[in-house]
This record gives sequence, C-alpha cells and structure tokens, in this order.
Amino acid sequence: MDASASRFVYLHESRRPRGYEPIYRSFEPSLYVPEIGAHGFLGPVHEGIPEAVASIKGKLMEGDQYKLYEAAFFARGAILEVGRLHGKSTAVLAMGLRDGTANRSGGPLYSVELNDKYEPIAAGNLRERGLLELVTLLRGDSATVIAQLPGRFDTVFIDGDHSYEGFTRDLRALEGRIEPGGVVMFHDCFHPQNESGEYGVARALAEREDSMGLAYRGRFGGMALYEQLGAPVPLRPR
Repeated sequence: MDASASRFVYLHESRRPRGYEPIYRSFEPSLYVPEIGAHGFLGPVHEGIPEAVASIKGKLMEGDQYKLYEAAFFARGAILEVGRLHGKSTAVLAMGLRDGTANRSGGPLYSVELNDKYEPIAAGNLRERGLLELVTLLRGDSATVIAQLPGRFDTVFIDGDHSYEGFTRDLRALEGRIEPGGVVMFHDCFHPQNESGEYGVARALAEREDSMGLAYRGRFGGMALYEQLGAPVPLRPR
C-alpha cells in the first residue's frame, strides 16, 4: 500500500510528537492540537464518551473508549467487533459510526458474542442510547461467524477468547478479510496475564502479525492498534 494513501497522520516510527497519532490526531490528554482543539478530540461527544457509557459494565480504559470511537468515526467500510458482553465497546463503536456517517461510508457494524445470556443486556444498553438499529448483534463462535459474514472489514476490534488457541483461531479467521489500510485493535495485548501464559493474545499476535500484513501503530488504553498494509490474502472460496 502506498504510504501516501494511509489514513494515518503519523506512522509509529516517526514518534511525533509523543509517539503514534492514529487516523487523525491523538486524543491523549497531555497533547494539545490547535487545528482541532483541546486534547485533539473530534468534538464534545468524543470527549464525553466515558460518561456516556459509564453505566455499562465493562473493563475498557478511557484510552480504549476514545480510540474505538475515533476508529468507527473514520471507518470506510464494515466494522467487526468480537466480544460484546454487556455492550460497552459496542455502544462506543456505534456512537462513532453514527457521528461519522454523515459524510463517510462506514458500516455495517457486526458484533459477535459467544454467550447468549448477554445479548438482552447489550441490546437494552444500545436501545437506551438509540444505537440498536446501527448494530447487527450476532451470537456464536467468533471464527465460525466471521466465516459466514460477507466481504472484508475496514475496522476490527477483537476482545473475545484470550487463550492462545482461541485468539489464534480468530486471527486465522481474519486472514484475507481485512481491507488494505484497515484498522485492527486487539484488547488486553499488554495485560500481565500474557506473561504468565493465562492469556495468549500477545504470543499469538507476535507469531502472525507479519504474515497478516499488520503494522503496529501504537498502544491506546489496553489496546494494541495495527494497520493492515498492502494487498490482503485472497478471499477463500465460500
């Protein structure tokens, strides 16, 4: 992929001014970007995301929430979420998609969750915020569901099975399914349980990121954010 076509303002390697600034500009509270305003937020909704979803149970750090909103706001195609539970990250993604689609072509937003007991809870949280119609709620094994969805994904957030085997299955399911220039975010990549072996997120990602054409673009909250480079692996016949 031609670097000039990247949606990223500064690549990770440039380290300007405090490291990677994804997609548009950094949201980091210590950074002031005059072109946008205080802290680089896209607007008051972006800045107020933590308060907007505070009542939804979930383990997302504020940095996760700001970046999920931003990624969905700038989505140029289908969005995929793996791991929904109570719908905190789902709501953030849906808000970004809602606010960005006025002049962009993002969506649809697919959200996959294995445990069906959480679906009514997530649906209720989305409905309460007027977001339910923006999301396709799917149940089942994530790798199986991904194989059944059409086309490729522009924006991906993976927060499902954290075991090495389960996370590897999700990565394999995504091979050839990410658009060139796509944004891929992996939650809990920096969690200390990766070192103890309870989580296999970091290990599986380190083994497969190069073959998947993923380039690291920075850490935000508990997420590792990547950009898909170059031509994707051809889609497998369905």
